[in-house]
Amino acid sequence: MSRRAGEALRARRPVHDPAMRLICFPWAGAGALGYASWELPEELATEVWAVQLPGRENRVGQPPLRRITAMVDMLLPALKPLMDRPFAFFGHSMGALLA
Repeated sequence: MSRRAGEALRARRPVHDPAMRLICFPWAGAGALGYASWELPEELATEVWAVQLPGRENRVGQPPLRRITAMVDMLLPALKPLMDRPFAFFGHSMGALLA
């Protein structure tokens, strides 16, 4: 089972009423599958979401974004509904810059 926030975000293992959300930003050229195996202990009640940028995986037919500001502008509408509870961002390499 998975949940999506538009095309930009995916939660592979949704958590019922999560205490917090962890939003993961992939490294350059990678997609949401880089975080598909991440599963936190149940007692943390943390839902893991992964960013899926254009030009990667199921969005390969879309032109990639080449500027961080364009990526942020694209992600903000998808992220906003997830900000209804505590959250943290995690990013690796380019993903850290984007986060």
